[in-house]
Amino acid sequence: DTFLSGSLDKTLRLWDLRSPNCQGLMHLSGRPVAAYDPEGLIFAAGVNSESIKLYDVRSFDKGPFVTFKLNQEKECDWTGLKFSRDGKTMLISTNGSIIRLVDAYHGTPLQTFTG
Repeated sequence: DTFLSGSLDKTLRLWDLRSPNCQGLMHLSGRPVAAYDPEGLIFAAGVNSESIKLYDVRSFDKGPFVTFKLNQEKECDWTGLKFSRDGKTMLISTNGSIIRLVDAYHGTPLQTFTG
């Protein structure tokens, strides 16, 4: 019963529905988008529409255990991030005509959809 929220003030908050206060607060270098993996043990934070940082939910305060830098064109901003059901890929949605599919283990872009 937890969820993540990213804000324009460059913060990412971890929430528990049983509590009125956030359970964790992270100050990031840019506006984040975020998602839990299917198991709920890891979450991904997309930052500045250029990198994805993976965190262990139990020790997120220690920082990301891996960061993927995506060297893509900056024609649009990321608006969402979602893990696949098997946790092997992540889908990045944007405010443009591009959606990207990325390998969740290596950060490698697998497919770019345009239209």
